[in-house]
Amino acid sequence: MTLEFDGSQEEIELFLQESDELIQTLDEDIVRLEKEGSEVELLQEIFRAAHTLKGSSGMLGHSRMAKLTHTMESLFDKLRKGEMAVAVDLIDLLLEALDAIKLINNELVTKKESGVDVDSLVVKIEAFMGGGADPTKAKGNPKKDEPKKAKAEEEKPKTSIIATEEDEGAIAQAEIKGEKIFMVKVVLSGDCPMPAVRLFQVVEELRSLGEIIKSSPTDAELEEGKEIFEFNAIFGTEGDHDRIESALKLISEVIKIEVAAKETAEEEAEGSKDDAISAGEQAPKTGAALEVDSASSAGPPEEAAVPKTAPTKTVRVDIERLDNLMNLVGELVINKTRLLRIGYELQENYELGELSSDLNATTALVGQITNDLQEEIMKARMLPIDQIFNKLPRLVRDLARKAGKQVNFDMSGKDTELDRTVIEEIGDPLIHILRNAVDHGIEELKEREKAGKPAEGRVFLAARHEESHIVIEIKDDGRGIDADKLKNKAVEKGIIDRTEADRMDDKEAYKLIFLSGLSTAKTVTDISGRGVGMDVVMNNIKKINGRLDIESKLGKWTKFLIKIPLTLAIVDALLVLLGSRTYAIPLNSVKEVFRMDKSEVRFAAGEEKALLRGRVLPLVKLRQLFEGEDCEEEEELQVVVVGFGDINVGLIVDSLVSKQEIVIKSLGNFLGEMDGISGATILGDGMVALIVDVINLISRTDKKVKQATAG
Repeated sequence: MTLEFDGSQEEIELFLQESDELIQTLDEDIVRLEKEGSEVELLQEIFRAAHTLKGSSGMLGHSRMAKLTHTMESLFDKLRKGEMAVAVDLIDLLLEALDAIKLINNELVTKKESGVDVDSLVVKIEAFMGGGADPTKAKGNPKKDEPKKAKAEEEKPKTSIIATEEDEGAIAQAEIKGEKIFMVKVVLSGDCPMPAVRLFQVVEELRSLGEIIKSSPTDAELEEGKEIFEFNAIFGTEGDHDRIESALKLISEVIKIEVAAKETAEEEAEGSKDDAISAGEQAPKTGAALEVDSASSAGPPEEAAVPKTAPTKTVRVDIERLDNLMNLVGELVINKTRLLRIGYELQENYELGELSSDLNATTALVGQITNDLQEEIMKARMLPIDQIFNKLPRLVRDLARKAGKQVNFDMSGKDTELDRTVIEEIGDPLIHILRNAVDHGIEELKEREKAGKPAEGRVFLAARHEESHIVIEIKDDGRGIDADKLKNKAVEKGIIDRTEADRMDDKEAYKLIFLSGLSTAKTVTDISGRGVGMDVVMNNIKKINGRLDIESKLGKWTKFLIKIPLTLAIVDALLVLLGSRTYAIPLNSVKEVFRMDKSEVRFAAGEEKALLRGRVLPLVKLRQLFEGEDCEEEEELQVVVVGFGDINVGLIVDSLVSKQEIVIKSLGNFLGEMDGISGATILGDGMVALIVDVINLISRTDKKVKQATAG
């Protein structure tokens, strides 16, 4: 059914911008409400958000949203008046209604009814307000609902696919990335000669639009060439219902397509068209600041009767424009360096008199303006990490409820800022780690009581700045990680041998969970799931030049520490020469630079090492590694000490050039992956310098040292 609204397209787009923020506010505040109780300011904020959604949607003629938000507003009004108390069942009901609002909100985009049963939700909420009846058992008129149930049974996708606990984690990740989840069913004609091939076409078409989270049949089953004429999938996409259907309709021999939002496919009844809200409930159009409390005439007047006309101090900018600005600033930085070089060469080779002074002054001014512009653009790209953090309390709450556990989730450092490219990559690892903390870190109630712990488990998430990095810490007070069981499992699976396992300390053993071979360990409950997805987590963090460490105390707690750079675009670097080529080493990884006599190099287990202030320092000859040249070395060696965490490595270079600001350019797919190289940059003379991947070199060197020691 095609929906029509009263507002113009511009008004609808303005409403969608506002509604997304209001819905996110409600999501965060309702979870806070469960924890903080009937705190007056919090309830006022929740009430206003619902009130604004109701009024704005009503002016657009979106009666379904107006009806549901009006009922929620009435419930919030009772809470703030003290006529109702916050309870777990109430929070469950509010979150269920909020999830429905998210789907209803999208109707403004698709112009199609989502299938959310607004009437049923309204009845549940009103039943709860009427006497605290169990909202999960509240029902409408059975005779009236019966036709709707029959219709829903007929129209919803009858898929045989069932989401497992792990699938729900993947679904949660997709939703945080902004994807909508659909249940998709495709049926082929019975006389299709090669159904497996045709279904592969369906799979490829879906993957061009988004992500197949789970499917039946699977890719492996399709590859076997079985005669399967029906395909079911849980599908995540940023597109909408129509886009999916339109793409699938182009495939030959498809005779039936069913696409529905996941929540719709799981509902027992389909919503019917709501009556338009009465004229008395109309409110100002989207974007207006006038707020009137139409739900509460008995209480004190809402400060809503006062128009809020503060001037706009922010403007929405398409993120692509910021990316383009960043690229232009990068070019400016490169050419600023070239201009400085040209000025220096002119001054050295020509008598320019006063012209030289003017050139130097202008060059310095251009350099300062470029630096200021770069700083401002960098600030514009920096976003508070609360964009990710604020979505996590709901995730943790839902996971805890599903697992039947009591979990207190605390966060700090939400205002810590990161480059948006880093924020985009950090969301998935945080979801995986938190999911494992709730599912497998926090013990069951009986186990906690036996260990003398409080019934309520605690999960803590914090972010903080450390020099040019940000550190994110996730800690739970659960059962901890049993290093011995991890090592035994790794030996059992053939990942390491017994000798290597015996040499490992606990900290080294914890890193075994990053190996994909352990992610399927199901039999040892103490570590079950601790490795699920951890190899993926580690890969995502490495993509942003980060590091992930684990600390744990058996029976007490587990802590994950993620350390990542603030930005991936422009960094300070130390330029070094290897033969005739210049390489760049990111300065945030450089600990110190020193000279040493060649005779001081020692060999241990076949590897070169040096003694630095009483500690053994592994050495790496960069020229030999990158240039493939085993050249004659000078008697005096130039060593650049780089480090990450508690591991340091000495890089032997031919000579130092200078410190310089560099713009990181991706190598793309032209050269493929190069060990020890993370990208390239353009220097002031127009030449290209490769950027040393310090983390990769440290990891390789550390691994070689341990292998040599074990051998």
